[in-house]
Amino acid sequence: MKASFFAILITISTLQSAYCQTKDIDDYRDAKTSAKISRETAKNIFVNLVHIKPLNCIDTEVDKKECILCMADRKVIEYGPLDIAFYKLTKFANAWTVETEKPVFTDSFNYCEFYNDFEVTVINGKPYTYLLYMLSPEGNAVALDMYRFALYSLTDFQLTTLNYDLYTDAYSGNKDGKFTNIVEFANKLELRNYLESKASKSPYIYRPTAKELDLNDPDNYAKRWILDNPNISFVWSTNVDTNQKQIRTFYYNKDIHRDTPSQWSTVENNQYQIFYSSGELLGYEKFNKKYFPIWIEPCQHHYQDCNRNISFINNDTLKIEYPAGDLIVDLQKMSYRIKLFKSR
Repeated sequence: MKASFFAILITISTLQSAYCQTKDIDDYRDAKTSAKISRETAKNIFVNLVHIKPLNCIDTEVDKKECILCMADRKVIEYGPLDIAFYKLTKFANAWTVETEKPVFTDSFNYCEFYNDFEVTVINGKPYTYLLYMLSPEGNAVALDMYRFALYSLTDFQLTTLNYDLYTDAYSGNKDGKFTNIVEFANKLELRNYLESKASKSPYIYRPTAKELDLNDPDNYAKRWILDNPNISFVWSTNVDTNQKQIRTFYYNKDIHRDTPSQWSTVENNQYQIFYSSGELLGYEKFNKKYFPIWIEPCQHHYQDCNRNISFINNDTLKIEYPAGDLIVDLQKMSYRIKLFKSR
């Protein structure tokens, strides 16, 4: 009898606990539809109170009280380092006041753009603000957009981000995107599931087309060359001379160089015409009427840059003079050797 009585008590207690937890979660879920003022009005209230322009604001309810949640950049000068802070505004005596101001992150090297994805959600009974922003460095030959699918805890004020980096080659237009910190979510499965769901629906995630995945397509010549020659990106960093190493290339009937005079220079003899821009060296074989990539490499490394002179040593051999040394390419054998300058 006693066992049955305690079992009933435990069952009732469990149900009450589950009900309370569910009700709390429902209160937060209802927050999305409980806004009494528009986002624009919320931003204006924030400006009048804090005197800086917010990146984003939302009117919602937390702990059954109406509040305004905002993210803002507190940097002192227009082009100074980012100083992103979180603000929670609440009403007291029918007037808005700043209840919470917390630093979120700082950044001295990137531009930052916040998107309109800004909402309150509840995960494991705890409230979060979801936000999406993008960091972008200045002055790269390869454009890099760093998207951050983020949850900001409204209890311990910690930021958790799912990082997605999207690379766009400035010359070939090739894109390559990847998530870079999934391993950090080993003990945060629920947060990962939420952010992964957001990312899966995001227009900012790069999803290659069938054409982009076809390495035989002439438009993908740069991608194919880089995959066929994985070690060439590191040849300058070895700091030793090389001798007669093979270049794997592919010959195309289609003109693969984009004919934009501002980007390409040319040098030629009776057998070859060579096109080169800051990141690529392409060839045209006049007798066979074939185009082919010769050398494709970013030129922002510390050990070499885009400044180079290109000339023919003989009919089949190119000499490319970099600040770090000479690259000699045998176009007949499609092989290369490097002679580093002694002063290096």
